[in-house]
Amino acid sequence: MVKDNALYLFLESQSPRQQGKIIAYMTTDLKNYQSLGTILKEDHHLSYPFVFDHNDSQYLIPESESAGEVALYRFEDFPYRPKKIKVLLDGDYHDSSLFFHHKIWYLFTTSSKGLEIFWTENLIESTFQPHPANPITNNPKFSRSAGSIFVINNKILRPCQDCSNSYGENINIMEITELSTYRYIERKIYNNFLNSKFSKWNKNGGHHLSIVNFMDKYILATDKKHYDFFINRFLSLLGRL
Repeated sequence: MVKDNALYLFLESQSPRQQGKIIAYMTTDLKNYQSLGTILKEDHHLSYPFVFDHNDSQYLIPESESAGEVALYRFEDFPYRPKKIKVLLDGDYHDSSLFFHHKIWYLFTTSSKGLEIFWTENLIESTFQPHPANPITNNPKFSRSAGSIFVINNKILRPCQDCSNSYGENINIMEITELSTYRYIERKIYNNFLNSKFSKWNKNGGHHLSIVNFMDKYILATDKKHYDFFINRFLSLLGRL
């Protein structure tokens, strides 16, 4: 997120035997990054922070599937002190992102049914309604979001995780060609976005992609898939006993 000539990066941080929490970094020059520490920690797992600005206020939607809800937080002192103000959806949903289009808020999220869309005209005061096209897709190559929807050259683009063989194997890019409260059409325009031609650093894959305009250029943030150390898996297993 860009605010007051600074770029803020929000991400999940997790240690063995601990729940995931949301941390953040800030930069003003893309060279020096300041750690802002822990932004949000709850008694349940948090991940996939979606941060956005609306009516001069800043908001956060973290994934809180383990709590059985999609919750909306408002920052009382951005980038600190997010306070939960509303539960948008009850249930087990993953990787939720909002997109404001033609005065309608669209919530893209993933359930056991696949990719689902919910919509509302008023984010704070109204409830979300399910889109009649739900589930949009249950294909594991496209049914889980890999970051915020973004617009480049008037094209609405949706990054999605390719989980057809393994979790977070790669990212595909879909173009949304029609979006309304009663119709939805998208098409794939880029397959396996993360590959050796793009970057050797994450040639084994990843599962998140964010793009913003900062300092008159498009800035891309992504992640890297790697294999966990055995000791971390062992400690995680002990934590469940």
